[in-house]
Amino acid sequence: TAFAGSLYSVGVLSAYYLGRSWVQREGLDSAGFELVAKSGRIDYKRPVKASAIVARSVLPSDAELAAFRATLEAEGKAFVDICGEVCVEEKVACEYSITVCAFKPRTK
Repeated sequence: TAFAGSLYSVGVLSAYYLGRSWVQREGLDSAGFELVAKSGRIDYKRPVKASAIVARSVLPSDAELAAFRATLEAEGKAFVDICGEVCVEEKVACEYSITVCAFKPRTK
């Protein structure tokens, strides 16, 4: 049985790395922007009793990503929610939404 914290962690990692790949694809990492997971929520639907767990995250709409990028470039910091689900045997075990923050680190 997968514990709640383990399922949450899988969701956070899935959302974070999807967001990170988008930041890299858009060239924002070469502009000095970094990405962190800020917060999240998860809704557990059923127990997970399987050896294979699949997390599927989905990028927000093109309009949301364009607004995220515009805010990031204008203010140096922006937030966006990346949602997804953890599935077992094609059944949704939990749904999550992770807020990620992109920012340009302060110089020392």
